[in-house]
Amino acid sequence: MPENIYYHATLALNATFDIKEDKKKGGKRVSIDVGDKPFPLIVKRKMQAIIEETPPEGEQTIILWPRTDKEGLLGNGTQLGTFKPVGQIQREPGLHALGELVKIDRDNALIQIEIHPNPKQGALRKSFKLPLVASLDVLDALPDLGSGLEVWADLKQKTGRVVISKVQEVVLPPKGSVEESAQKEKSAGE
Repeated sequence: MPENIYYHATLALNATFDIKEDKKKGGKRVSIDVGDKPFPLIVKRKMQAIIEETPPEGEQTIILWPRTDKEGLLGNGTQLGTFKPVGQIQREPGLHALGELVKIDRDNALIQIEIHPNPKQGALRKSFKLPLVASLDVLDALPDLGSGLEVWADLKQKTGRVVISKVQEVVLPPKGSVEESAQKEKSAGE
């Protein structure tokens, strides 16, 4: 299996930030416009420092680590990954993910993929499930549950739903967390 195949879910958007002082917690509250309202983001300390040092101006290409609710709506828990002025990140807007197909809900036109931690890289420590909206064509093209699935999807700005545009069955990378991999390597060296 190629080394560049790994579990992931990233959402790229071209948007502007809304940055306000957070009087309760200190620092800055960061949101972007999704639909008709600001959408709050989780911003880790390192990224918070970057934003406070040089607040982004104008439209940015923003990479998010998305979480969706059970209806495929972009949800709480979505975290800011990175950002640069439009044109400096060569990535088309939309979701790109690779995970394990764990649920197909034809009645509600939804699927669910599970994103696992990668054994040797990344900050993800715990698996999470990502519900996504799927058309009947996509539902008809799905492989069996437990299969690896590469997904491309679009965020519908008016509704905030993440809707699949394309899927492809793929071979899954090994499951495991960074900690499990380190523990195995430590045990093998003893």
